[in-house]
Amino acid sequence: MPHYVLLMEWTDAGVDKAIGEEARNSGTMILGVKRALEDQLANFNGGVPQFLCTLGVHDMVAIVEADSDISVAGVALWLAREQGVHTTTMRAYNSADIGSGTTPAALTVTDVLYRCYAGADDGGGNGG
Repeated sequence: MPHYVLLMEWTDAGVDKAIGEEARNSGTMILGVKRALEDQLANFNGGVPQFLCTLGVHDMVAIVEADSDISVAGVALWLAREQGVHTTTMRAYNSADIGSGTTPAALTVTDVLYRCYAGADDGGGNGG
């Protein structure tokens, strides 16, 4: 299943909404975002293997799984509207995607890199 990294920042409206309701501390606010993210991704056969609070430019970082880029894009838009969180979303690749040699039938990042250097045609006419 594809992995994604979501870098998240609170919007002013998100903080105001969370504090104005029952969330009186940042721990409750953050756990609310985590639970909401888990609930939404479950609709797309996904999950949240890792959720972290961070210091600096981003307030939270999540490593998530979902069935497609479109699913994650939709959930990111939902987070902005319903949770008051802006996201930067990146597709992430694990060791199997990069080319550990364990999936011979699948095209890996290493395969693509080799084809770029070797000038091999990838079957779609996009080679060297």
